Amino acid sequence: MKTKIVDPYPVLAVYCHVPVLDEDGKIKILLVHDKDKDFLPILFKFSGGRIEKGENELECAQREIHEECGGPLIPFEDFREIKRVPVEAKGNRVQHSILFLKSKKIFRKDELRQGAEVVLKIVDKKSAEMMLAYRELVKNHADILNQFILPEMEY
Repeated sequence: MKTKIVDPYPVLAVYCHVPVLDEDGKIKILLVHDKDKDFLPILFKFSGGRIEKGENELECAQREIHEECGGPLIPFEDFREIKRVPVEAKGNRVQHSILFLKSKKIFRKDELRQGAEVVLKIVDKKSAEMMLAYRELVKNHADILNQFILPEMEY
């Protein structure tokens, strides 16, 4: 009998940092806010969402960014994994994780559009740090932003 190996941390959702070139020629951070989330009235996050049946992680990231933000599809080779964050699932024996990716593809601001479900926010390092201080970011996303994205950015 063959033993089946089960991933103890299957990915529940994929989120991606997409850099944006603004009018001033500086790279900024693209964040999104769900319009219909009453329980997160002021919180922003990276673009992304749940993996659909038949999708892999990169296909999910590519689809979610395109749906939420518009712009051309990001090639798979332009994604790099930043971190997998375990998520406690109460009452569930299977643990889940959130996968954070980083895109090497840089959008121009004029390539983006407001999605049907999200409000886009493009911020520089200083603005992102203020959002962190005032807890305007989803916690897992804030931790990734603080640890992996902001150190690479200029003011």
